[in-house]
Amino acid sequence: MTSSNQSGELHIPPTELRGFAEEVFIESGLGAKHASTLADALVTANLRGVDSHGIVRLEPYVRNIEGGGFNPDPDVSAEIRGHGALVV
Repeated sequence: MTSSNQSGELHIPPTELRGFAEEVFIESGLGAKHASTLADALVTANLRGVDSHGIVRLEPYVRNIEGGGFNPDPDVSAEIRGHGALVV
């Protein structure tokens, strides 16, 4: 349930916000798996207090996806090379 406080801030439960972001990403051209991962990462950033990397990034990401600046279907893999080393 969405609510607002006296300062006019809108409070949306994380599950609702995540679902909204996922739908927006799918509509912009991302596949369901990538949309889910990205929506979860943005909401998790907000929940951790890192708002600069949270849902505020939704609009610029969508613009980049729709404008061709981001690959909507990347083939990403990761390989662990050792303690503290990862090749993406």
